[in-house]
Amino acid sequence: MSETRPVITEHALLPVSPGQEHVFELAFSEARSITASMAGFRNFSFSRSVESPSTYLLLGDGLPRPTARLL
Repeated sequence: MSETRPVITEHALLPVSPGQEHVFELAFSEARSITASMAGFRNFSFSRSVESPSTYLLLGDGLPRPTARLL
């Protein structure tokens, strides 16, 4: 029988200076490969708020690690 490890979902609200959303999105797309290489990384989603277009929601799933955070 295989061991089931818990998955932790973390979130972050990321406010961006108005007018800088495109720059932020480009920088974040470059950071995806760094995030994907982190130990315990599983998945993340990145969404722009409809109600507040300068705010983004980052959701990340990963395995628990004792000394570091996923996000």
